[in-house]
Amino acid sequence: MDTASPSPEPRGGGVIAMASLTAGAEVIRRFAASLEQQPGVYRMLDAKGGVLYVGKARNLPKRVLSYTAIARLPQRLQRMVSLTTAMTCTVTRSETEALLLEASLIKTLRPRFNIVLRDDKMYPYILLTADHDFPRLQKYRGKKEGKGIYIGPYASVQSVEQAMLTIQKVFGLRTCADTVFAHRSRPCLQYFIKRCTAPCVGYISPDDYAAKVAEAQQFLSGDSMQLRERLVKAMEQASQAQAYEQAAALRDQLKAITWLESQQSVHVPGLDHADVVAGYSAGGWAAIQLFFIRHGRHVGNSSHLLRQPPDVDLPDLLASFLAQFYEQWPAPPQILITPLPTDTTLVAEALGLQAGHKVALMQPQRGAKADLLAQTLLNARQAHQRKQQEDSVFAEQLEQLQQRFALPHPLSRVEVYDNSHLQGDQALGAMIVVGVEGFQKSAYRRFNHTGRVADTRDDYAMMQATLQRRLSKIAKNDPRVHDNPQSLAEDYPDLPQLWLIDGGKGQLHEAVAVLAEWGLSAVISVVAIAKGVERDKGLERFFMQDAAGVTQEVMVESNDPLRFFLQRIRDEAHRFAITGNRAARQLNARRSHLDQLKGIGPARRKALLQHFGSLRLLTQAGVEDLAQVKGISRTLARQLYQQMHPELE
Repeated sequence: MDTASPSPEPRGGGVIAMASLTAGAEVIRRFAASLEQQPGVYRMLDAKGGVLYVGKARNLPKRVLSYTAIARLPQRLQRMVSLTTAMTCTVTRSETEALLLEASLIKTLRPRFNIVLRDDKMYPYILLTADHDFPRLQKYRGKKEGKGIYIGPYASVQSVEQAMLTIQKVFGLRTCADTVFAHRSRPCLQYFIKRCTAPCVGYISPDDYAAKVAEAQQFLSGDSMQLRERLVKAMEQASQAQAYEQAAALRDQLKAITWLESQQSVHVPGLDHADVVAGYSAGGWAAIQLFFIRHGRHVGNSSHLLRQPPDVDLPDLLASFLAQFYEQWPAPPQILITPLPTDTTLVAEALGLQAGHKVALMQPQRGAKADLLAQTLLNARQAHQRKQQEDSVFAEQLEQLQQRFALPHPLSRVEVYDNSHLQGDQALGAMIVVGVEGFQKSAYRRFNHTGRVADTRDDYAMMQATLQRRLSKIAKNDPRVHDNPQSLAEDYPDLPQLWLIDGGKGQLHEAVAVLAEWGLSAVISVVAIAKGVERDKGLERFFMQDAAGVTQEVMVESNDPLRFFLQRIRDEAHRFAITGNRAARQLNARRSHLDQLKGIGPARRKALLQHFGSLRLLTQAGVEDLAQVKGISRTLARQLYQQMHPELE
């Protein structure tokens, strides 16, 4: 799982003006004088009102005043103070509430100088619905708002699918959507491959299906002994009755349960519902590994990599990580962790308050739990080593790229651009980002083009529009655009040192013109990759402009690793553009079909899709089915049916 920490230090940030430091410290000092000695959360703001930092405090004025001792602050925090022009705070009833609020604000605001867990993906659950006579088995992400039984969380979709497949084989529970279930007239393929009991067509009674649901719930809760005994007994009875096909089916079910248990069981006494967390840090990076134990089973693991500021030690980082990580769902009753986070008691109390039950953080020193913790730490170390190896490859290639093309700045961020369209339709520009840490997928962007730019099918115009929109967040009236562009780059740390353009000399000239307009020619360099003869790999040509504005071709040998690196990142930009274009075409195709139906607007269109679940099922619906949708009269239903089936007229 990909995570990242705060933005890297602004370029050119080695020297901090004493005037700005003094001004920032004075802002903080005045703010501290207005505070009472209470717990709470404070926020430091920049000149534009953006949040620089969110922090918690047991004693607000004491903690805030610590930032005025400039000489004692590391350079990272000195720069934060120099950018601070205002502060605000929220008083809480306890330090525990302050910790929870701090974690919530960090995840929401993503402050520049905080350590931010940037993985917002909710972990998947298995859900047995409870709002239907025949409950459905399904994967689920998000808040637990619907009725049903939630099992998890699981570390990955693959873990969920593995468990669901076993449950289907053993219990035959349905996985189809309610709209599909309601419109079945004969069993689907799942029935014929013995993964469903076909309740949609009445092949199983509600009582028998409810019994299978209860057994599945018992199995998912970790109590499989009675189920295994029942299957063994039923298999023996079927064998004695010479019902060999039934006995073989029961045998297969027993094997499926045994296999899944062997894959997930951890066999640690006293460890039923827990997470195992281990952190390892070195070289400015921290790797945090989690093992999820649910009902005595290992249901998966996840790995998190965070940049570790030099002034933050691993226990402090773990405290912040836990507060943010468990904001999404309740923490389990036990968390085995190494090393113990700073303020262990406070963190445990905060997690317990959020979860609604007591949470214990412990670091066992011996026994099976200690062995499991050691195994988790080993995984964290290995993840850290893999990260270092990957970083060294990208860092080496970016250094070679700078040297080969004689670029003026060391490369820490490279943006790669590509256009994609289908004869002018669904035109978009795509941007991917590459740094010393590899592909930064959270920074990828797509820019949809409409109007004249798209209609002309002009690749040059599309490239210009893409790059203009990329820089549109910078105020055009900022005087530093022309007076001091290097200073401008310090305030916009996400500006790259290089644009890599998929195209030839024409696209290169467009990019250079955009940079000249913004006054960033001295900050961002441009290299264009032109496709070779017959668009073959290995024959690409590389162009850039020299200081005099003359376009030059830079030679890169066909077997040079740098050429392979450039091909790789160019292909990633192309993949990102094509997938965006394909998704837009598919969405447009679905929308256009409904848009052509007369007599329905956005509200009725939404009601139809919500009722039937898909366009395919909508087109298969009869007049009576259409008339059941809210807002669709029988007369309108007949008209819609005729429009969708003109061949019947």
